[in-house]
Amino acid sequence: KKEQEEQQKKDEIEKAKQAKKKQLEDMQLKQQQVVPEEVDDIGQDPKSVYLKLIGIFDIAAMDSNGKSDPYIKVFFDGNQIGKTKKVGNTLNAEYNEEFKFDFDPKTTNARRILLELWDHDTFSDDDQIGKVELRLKNYLNVKKTDQTKFIGADRNVGKDDVGTLDFELEVKSKDQKGPSPQVVVAERKIKQKQIQQQVEEPSSSSTGQVAQRKTKQAITTQQVVPEEIDDIGKEPKSVYLKLIGIFDIAAMDSNGKSDPYIKVFFDGKQIGKTKKVKNALNAEYNEEFKFDFDPKTTNARRILLELWDYDTIGDNDQIGKVELRLKNYLNVKKTDQTKFIGADQNVGKDDVGTLDFELQVKNK
Repeated sequence: KKEQEEQQKKDEIEKAKQAKKKQLEDMQLKQQQVVPEEVDDIGQDPKSVYLKLIGIFDIAAMDSNGKSDPYIKVFFDGNQIGKTKKVGNTLNAEYNEEFKFDFDPKTTNARRILLELWDHDTFSDDDQIGKVELRLKNYLNVKKTDQTKFIGADRNVGKDDVGTLDFELEVKSKDQKGPSPQVVVAERKIKQKQIQQQVEEPSSSSTGQVAQRKTKQAITTQQVVPEEIDDIGKEPKSVYLKLIGIFDIAAMDSNGKSDPYIKVFFDGKQIGKTKKVKNALNAEYNEEFKFDFDPKTTNARRILLELWDYDTIGDNDQIGKVELRLKNYLNVKKTDQTKFIGADQNVGKDDVGTLDFELQVKNK
């Protein structure tokens, strides 16, 4: 009789598991369906989709150790396209995994990619942390590096941020050859305001102090007003930039210090970023950035630098920004100096850090 009772309990547990699994599957399919009257117009020609999941940070903790073992599932039109690797014991995970698929808009109403964030469990069922949908219309014929937040699912229902995802997405017609007509880097919509043109004229010289590296990605947009385009010739160019160091940084933390790092942008794309330096108002980087561009295919003529303060718990804070005008460094390597002007909570301040750098622009 005891054995029968134990077996009955096991059967009930298994039945509950299966019911939960079926409920999750039904939910996945339901989430992916698009109501006909809401179907986005993305044209009738067959489409190719490219998705790169770069990484995720600030993940909700699901395990007793205050961590999670996150991975992401990718769905389209009710089908699982794939999933990322699992990363153990972390609240930040880097993937850099690509997913590609084709579909015909004439045979399905699906117009969104569904992403599900899961926590892997070794001895029991995996737990869903959150979900988010990516609307394909927003990435039609343009490759964007973007950012979005997962909203809570299952026991996290009601939470509107259980992880922030950095990703790259492009949707294009299958017969479209070569690169997309444009490359846009999307603005992070949490604390950043759109960058407006600010031109800093450099002066000259040196100095700085120590450092370390950073993860989260918050991306912003650089625009060049057509009538301000500098004449730097039509030949393809190579750009060399060395960020030597920065001093007199505005204090952003309660201890009177900052954890500074610098992001480098050109033509709306993030070229790279420096390591971060903890608890400092002076930071030494000595980091080099190199890239090429064709003046005939872009109006961009300035490098945008953003100075950021890294925060372990909350969102990172932008301290300031400055632009380097390429024309001033054409066919000559200069060691120079410029000041960051305040951004976000520092708007109105005309000196939130002084940068020593080296820059050269030359024909390829």
